[in-house]
Amino acid sequence: MLTLQWAPSDSVTATLDYAYMENKVQQQRSELSVWFSQTAGDSSWTDGPVAAPIIYEEEYNGADLSMGGMQLATKNSGDSLGFNVEWEVNDSLSLELDYHNSSAESRPDSNLGSAGVLGVAAYVRGNTTVDYSGEIPIVNVVLPPGMTAVQAADALVTGSVFQNSYNKSEVEQLQADGRFRFGDYSGLDFGIAATEVNNRTAAAVMQRDTGVASALPPTTTTASGTRTTCRATSTASATATTPPGPTIFGVRLRAPAPGRHRRFRLRFVLRDAAAVHRRPAHHREVQERLPAVHDQLRLVDAAGRGRRRPLRKDRSRLLGAGAHRQRHLQDAANELYVTYQPGQGFTELQGDYDYFLPNLDLTWHLSEDIVTRASYSETIGRPGWQQIRGGQRLTNIVRVDGGDGSSGNPGLEPLLSRNFDLSLEWYYGESSYASIGYFRKNIKNFISDTIVREEPFALHTPVGGAYWNAALANGCAAGDMVCIRNYIFTNYANSPGVTVTGTDSSGALTGSIVGQPGDPIAGFDITTPANQRSDHLDGFEINLQHVFGDSGFGVAANYTKVDSGLTFDNSDLGTQYPMVGLSDSANLVGFYDKNAWQVRVAYNWRDEFLNGIGGGGTPPNPNWTEAYGQVDAIISYEVMENLTLSLEGINLTDETQRIHARHENMVRFATQTGPRYMFGVRYRF
Repeated sequence: MLTLQWAPSDSVTATLDYAYMENKVQQQRSELSVWFSQTAGDSSWTDGPVAAPIIYEEEYNGADLSMGGMQLATKNSGDSLGFNVEWEVNDSLSLELDYHNSSAESRPDSNLGSAGVLGVAAYVRGNTTVDYSGEIPIVNVVLPPGMTAVQAADALVTGSVFQNSYNKSEVEQLQADGRFRFGDYSGLDFGIAATEVNNRTAAAVMQRDTGVASALPPTTTTASGTRTTCRATSTASATATTPPGPTIFGVRLRAPAPGRHRRFRLRFVLRDAAAVHRRPAHHREVQERLPAVHDQLRLVDAAGRGRRRPLRKDRSRLLGAGAHRQRHLQDAANELYVTYQPGQGFTELQGDYDYFLPNLDLTWHLSEDIVTRASYSETIGRPGWQQIRGGQRLTNIVRVDGGDGSSGNPGLEPLLSRNFDLSLEWYYGESSYASIGYFRKNIKNFISDTIVREEPFALHTPVGGAYWNAALANGCAAGDMVCIRNYIFTNYANSPGVTVTGTDSSGALTGSIVGQPGDPIAGFDITTPANQRSDHLDGFEINLQHVFGDSGFGVAANYTKVDSGLTFDNSDLGTQYPMVGLSDSANLVGFYDKNAWQVRVAYNWRDEFLNGIGGGGTPPNPNWTEAYGQVDAIISYEVMENLTLSLEGINLTDETQRIHARHENMVRFATQTGPRYMFGVRYRF
């Protein structure tokens, strides 16, 4: 960061600053998963009305034990240029001009793209049980009789995914402000601002969903264990998403060391893979232009009673555009996937809004130590750019009953809130105070996701088509995808949309089945933001800070309680429009600040809250972030006037974060990141 300042006179100060930021993130991880298909088995469940599994088991003999290795790499960078001029015209009038231009960019940081995933499976899974009673679900898999460990020769490559993603945001703002003072504390603030925001996102995905077991070469043994290398080439048509050239994967299965517990250990190594070099399948842009005018009148009388009347007028014009490639569906065993054609379509959507936002603040000093405040304001919360971007995105994997997708909505109105606040504050000592406040917000146009069933791009699916129906008529069950697929390959090879490429290691035919004109249109559950019903929320807040004389020790605490009708009812299977992010919260801080030392230890807690709707299931299910608290601490020491050292610890108690659906046993996500420690040096010159 560089800052230059110039004062040609006592009344004029000009400042120029520039900042650059860069952050690289790389991850490697491996995954183990099991698929349930509602076979026979024992289970135990919680009581209703929302029942969830405690122990769930299904009986298998030779099912797939699925594994995945992933490598992710992104580079995030940004820069900011600012210029500011302050001019004290006279004792009563001051003017200020501020210009700001910044950008942020996220791009792949690897020749593999943003993310690369290799999937393998070993068809050795017996009875499978999941224990949902703990913080993190535990999976137990029984291997077939006589097998004590999964060997490298048991694993087959089942698919891969490579992804490139690119995001860029640009903000340019020009603002002019002024302040006219009259009296000791009264005055008029005024200003005008113009802001332009441009956001762009683009993404490309190459996905293979069919196994390549027949292409596996013989295994070779090395000093580190058994190594199996698979050379996979594209089996798709010229319009597929596979990049030029072959793709090479490496999978390493390490045998247990002598004398150690014989458990399955897996390490994935992505040795070399071609990056996704092609035009993006999804490309979205959003442009926002935001002019605004504001003024604020401040009046304070001799008794200390104050009145503040701010006014603000905001106007916004939005342009959301999205480019997409036309798609069609292909069958891949028990699922379908979306492929992309060479051409691109382009859609453009617009929206705008205009709001007048008054604000009135009143302050009354009841005594030297006690202050009461009251205020009324109208505020807006602009939609996030992810919500207003144009275009539509479909998930690559499509099931028999359809797929999922998402789209933006540039026509969204901002959330409008009429706010009432009342507080009482007691300043009973130096740096010590206590306060209690009540707030109410009448909310209109709040934004929440809704799911709409659509048929985007008129994608034909083989499910329910002529070939499919012929398979059912000749003995295949509607849920037996393998039987249906083999029947079509056997009886309609080389017919329109049917391509047979060979057989796999089990002798089953491989290839693809493409939806044809006259076949049904695939349905997708499209998640899109929408302005929902009006409602309110209210609550209270308590704050306390106490400093123990001149000792340097002190304590601070606050608690916020929120109540609203914009909640999600887990027992209601109908469509709901709750507000995301509402919860109670509390903080407790102990600190020491004296001489060269500063120490702060904080416990931060937030109650359970809804963070969204989605993630699969019919009807749509909620995502609840469970109540969470953690302890953080920071210690700093001023070595000299210009040099300060600091040590910071985050999540010192190693807490676990969880997200669940309608019941806490229905775990969506659980993670335990462990404590983090940071050492800092700050030098001022």
